[in-house]
Amino acid sequence: MLKVPKFAQEMMSRARFDRSYTHPAADPGYTVWIRKATPYTYASTLRDECERLVAWARRNYADAEILECPKDTRHCNQAALVVITDPVMQKLEKFMPEMQAQKG
Repeated sequence: MLKVPKFAQEMMSRARFDRSYTHPAADPGYTVWIRKATPYTYASTLRDECERLVAWARRNYADAEILECPKDTRHCNQAALVVITDPVMQKLEKFMPEMQAQKG
């Protein structure tokens, strides 16, 4: 049984699917935009969070990759584009707001 760590749950709570993105690296997986925690969070912090998420997903036998991530910090809602495959994404998607809305 895969236990989803708190940091991954929190990240998924600010993520949304991007169903229109087409890229060869994103083909077998689920593409998600993950926003910064606040508009004042540094872009480097977002990258660090995404790298940690990708490393955790890979340790749990999923392919994962950061496709896009801002380099410069802007004090607005910036986001990173990440692709993750099953079986990890099956566990993560239940923490996403759009999936929680479908249940409710």
